[in-house]
Amino acid sequence: MPNSVDVVTFLSLSFPIFDIRSPIEFDKGHIPNSINLPLFTNEERAIVGTAYFKKGSSEAIKIGLEKVQSKLVNFIESVNNFTFDKNIRIHCWRGGLRSQNMVWLLEMAGYNVYLLNGGYKSYRNYVLKYFENKFPIIVIGGMTGVGKTEILNLLKFNGEQVVDFESLLSD
Repeated sequence: MPNSVDVVTFLSLSFPIFDIRSPIEFDKGHIPNSINLPLFTNEERAIVGTAYFKKGSSEAIKIGLEKVQSKLVNFIESVNNFTFDKNIRIHCWRGGLRSQNMVWLLEMAGYNVYLLNGGYKSYRNYVLKYFENKFPIIVIGGMTGVGKTEILNLLKFNGEQVVDFESLLSD
């Protein structure tokens, strides 16, 4: 049984993240530093999705199984290439069948899998909600020689977060 965790817990863990969505989904957005390990190619995902809507879930599952059966060993070998121990994080779009099936496979291969509740969709909503916060930003400006750098250095010395664009330009 996977360790199904909320987005905050999922992000706090230091294990590799495997995003098993298709390449096109991954390219549209993904968790930073995650590794795309797609269960389906873009074309296979379209075929399975079409079957789901036209023929139902049972037929879509059969087609999906046909598409992945020859890839199972490759999935395990790919995960082995990115891990130093047997702890990993995994997600798909909503935490549905794709991730549940990959969790089953990887647990059978001896991995301790942390599954993101709600999948990438829950991560995306978490990030969007975070940006609703108001952040205190102060801009210091002025002519050359008025002491902006000294003020920034003093703020930094006192533990404030500082971005000194002038020093970034001179490097």
